[in-house]
Amino acid sequence: GSVTNHAGMKRSLFDAQSRLQYRVYPLPEAMLTYVWDFGELCREDQLVYFRSMLQAVLPDSVLEEVASMIVETHTVIGELTDLPVSLRDVARLRKLFIFFKEWRKRRFELGDEQYANKNFSFPQVLLPGNGRNGREIRYYPKKQLLENEDISCLLLAFKMAYINRLHTEELRKKVLKRAFNGTRYSAPILECIMKVEQMDMLQRMDRRAPQFHNLADNSALLENVHSIVVCLLNRIPIFLIGKPGNSKTVSMALVNNSLRGHDSRDPLLKQYDGITVFSFQGSIESTSEGVKQVFERAQAYKDSGRANGILPVVVLDEVGLAEMSRHNPLKVLHSTLEPSHGKELEIGVVGISNWALDSAKMNRALHISRPDPTEKDLIDTATTIANSFDTTQLDEFHKNHSSIRRSTTNTKTGKLLEGLARAYFDYSQTVPTEPFFGLRDFYNACKLICRKKSSTLGEFVGAIRRNFSGTTGNRNGTISSDDRYIFFQSLITHVSGHYDADDMQYEFMEAPDNFVMKSIEENKSDTHGRHLLIGTLGDAALNILRLEQGAEIIRGSQFDADLNGNDYVYATLSKIILCMEQGGILVLIDLDPVYGSLYDMLNQSYTTIRGKKNCTVALGAMSNPLCVVHDNFRCVVLMDRDVMQTYVSPFLNRFEKQILAIPCYNDNLIPGLLYHQPLEHVRLEYLQERLIDLMRLEFAIVCKNDTVNRHYFGDVANGIIHTKHSHLQGVVEHLGWTFDLENSTNVFSASVAQLVNN
Repeated sequence: GSVTNHAGMKRSLFDAQSRLQYRVYPLPEAMLTYVWDFGELCREDQLVYFRSMLQAVLPDSVLEEVASMIVETHTVIGELTDLPVSLRDVARLRKLFIFFKEWRKRRFELGDEQYANKNFSFPQVLLPGNGRNGREIRYYPKKQLLENEDISCLLLAFKMAYINRLHTEELRKKVLKRAFNGTRYSAPILECIMKVEQMDMLQRMDRRAPQFHNLADNSALLENVHSIVVCLLNRIPIFLIGKPGNSKTVSMALVNNSLRGHDSRDPLLKQYDGITVFSFQGSIESTSEGVKQVFERAQAYKDSGRANGILPVVVLDEVGLAEMSRHNPLKVLHSTLEPSHGKELEIGVVGISNWALDSAKMNRALHISRPDPTEKDLIDTATTIANSFDTTQLDEFHKNHSSIRRSTTNTKTGKLLEGLARAYFDYSQTVPTEPFFGLRDFYNACKLICRKKSSTLGEFVGAIRRNFSGTTGNRNGTISSDDRYIFFQSLITHVSGHYDADDMQYEFMEAPDNFVMKSIEENKSDTHGRHLLIGTLGDAALNILRLEQGAEIIRGSQFDADLNGNDYVYATLSKIILCMEQGGILVLIDLDPVYGSLYDMLNQSYTTIRGKKNCTVALGAMSNPLCVVHDNFRCVVLMDRDVMQTYVSPFLNRFEKQILAIPCYNDNLIPGLLYHQPLEHVRLEYLQERLIDLMRLEFAIVCKNDTVNRHYFGDVANGIIHTKHSHLQGVVEHLGWTFDLENSTNVFSASVAQLVNN
């Protein structure tokens, strides 16, 4: 069957097998007569199995109710999704139930319940009462949380084993409603208990390192950190699935920084094993031997005498890219995640991916599918980022980083960030297909606004343009569906109380100044800036960019022998690693087979060792070296601007994106045409399409030997001129074309001829 995109990004189909739920090869025809369909267990048989598996850990008073609840959960998940459910999930629920009872018992004995000592305010939930419609809003008291430990632990285990795999909040609510129907449990109580546990867990993390200071305690971070810790302490494999920017990588880094065994900062975590990480960087060149090797290294460490009190953890970063490899490298996970002969997994496994893997692998692990952030999540994230830049509050922030303080939202910067958060949320809900802009663009725009010394319109617009640019303005053939246009219109609406609406409309949509080069120069001088992705035509960008002397340019080969072989990829990656260590600007062109190996470097979530930044590079199938990254290293990727519009989002979201080409390198022009619309809609769209044709005359400059159909473009210009549409004429003038209303075609053709002949 075909894969439904449960969570994360829509993946590119590198081969036919990536459409399948199970990546297998066809059986020989001679074996087809020996294939039987065993079907599935009926409801009555499921009840027998579930009661048998749970009766040793659950009290008799709730056993029948819980077994029926799990049967209903399996049924509704099968009806609403194509996610796999099996007896493995029941076994994980049982294991998690036992763990939560022990965890909460140890916490109670320590008297170290964070939500009690930190004056934690319990979230408001709807409980049965005498309010409107038989319900009232009240605080959920601590006494009720601890009143029945079995029920509390059961609900925690149930949510982790079944609910967290669902990729939308709406789907989660539907499953809970069906599962809890006719039981004593309710979704609000479950959410409250889980929220308290997640916040308690996050407060136990060691966030003293600088990279963790400005983390927002949003729902993604809370769920990821809690799930990773619980699964590692129980040796349950876990896959984190979600779009870029959902705190997957940083959650694992925070857990790695906090689980130190006896050296842990938190007294409860001191009672559990510490962890040591064995990283594997997935890429489309990964092989099963490379995956198997990292597991063997982790197991060898476990078997050695050095592993006393230390749990080896295999982190499969960008495991979704490895899933797309032509070598089918993840087939070894079947036996690795589920050892034979009843053996238990002795190491921890964390997989991080933007895409869901096939069902055979996902069912062998607990997986978290992160829903898109809510508007409140985005506002809280922006507020935390602002507070982390407010030096007058940093000390207090470090003392109590779990509480989202909203004092910054009372300032102009805080209000701008809140408007930005609302605009991004509206954009993410409005854009009809896969968004061009991701959460990392939003986060970095917030940080850049906070780093600016003033909140003038120019500074604000500059920060937005640096992080929300790069589209060509004609997505899906219509200007009004362009991502930048949708986002800018929403942003203007949400921040109109701080700047003049007409001024913002002009700055965002019409301003003819060359903001692209200004944004690029700002990025090059910004020590906190992201790497650059520039959409261009041919080598136009190389002619325009003012590269420093000594900048390294690596261009990809077009020979089939290089593209299909490994030696070329290894040699290219070796050059890149050397450039990373030496520093300076590295320009990459047409290196698609290599980009997947560089995701950790492009992520800029560096590991600091003895004061030096390091990242992992997938150097071939077997090696994932930790490479040094110089402080002034900056990567610039040049890509065809049309290819860039449809490139995979996990790659795009790691960059500041701009369009740079001759003679018009201002991608602000096309959306600007929509500022005033005196013409009927259909006619205007036609003129906009013709103007895009007009802009393509830059081919005549980049490739001087090409022939230009002068009469055709003369007719285009003539049509634009005689509409007497001032803004269209202004764009033509800005492009450098001269025209005369009396003799427009001849003058225009002459200017084209002059450009071609120069």
